[in-house]
Amino acid sequence: NVFGTYNMPFGKSNFSFAIGLGISIHNLFWNYMFKDSTGHASQFVVIPDNIGHKRSKLTLPDLEIPLEFRFKTKSKFAMGIGFKAGYMLYAHAKWVGDDYLFKTTNTLKASFKGIKNLEKFEYGPTIRFGYKWFHVNAYYALSNIFTSGTGINIYPVSVGFLLMPF
Repeated sequence: NVFGTYNMPFGKSNFSFAIGLGISIHNLFWNYMFKDSTGHASQFVVIPDNIGHKRSKLTLPDLEIPLEFRFKTKSKFAMGIGFKAGYMLYAHAKWVGDDYLFKTTNTLKASFKGIKNLEKFEYGPTIRFGYKWFHVNAYYALSNIFTSGTGINIYPVSVGFLLMPF
């Protein structure tokens, strides 16, 4: 995640409200391979045991708007609780492994674009706490990555470190 926020304090209190703009990228390393994207659907299937692979991932970048209520003490301890909503910019899948498309013994390195059946909007709650510049943050998506009817239910969870120099 990379984002910037504008802080609006509530008078001289330790509380404030912030709104911003950011970009986040979820990389899902998983045990599925991209099969097909014909018609109105993209298909991912479980990788069979007879197909070797080094990497199979789905990349989901979002343009986001974070909102947060913040509390900061004079000793520089801070915490925040908020919500963010995002719009998916583009998604792609990557594969490094056996050439399952042409059924050869060669290694296939491929990137698949135009993935269908993905929700365009993502949203969920956030929480953050820390001291001075160093914070720990978490996000849980309330929206599924895939559209309804695909049979795959994945809700991203992000936990990380945050540097807040201001």
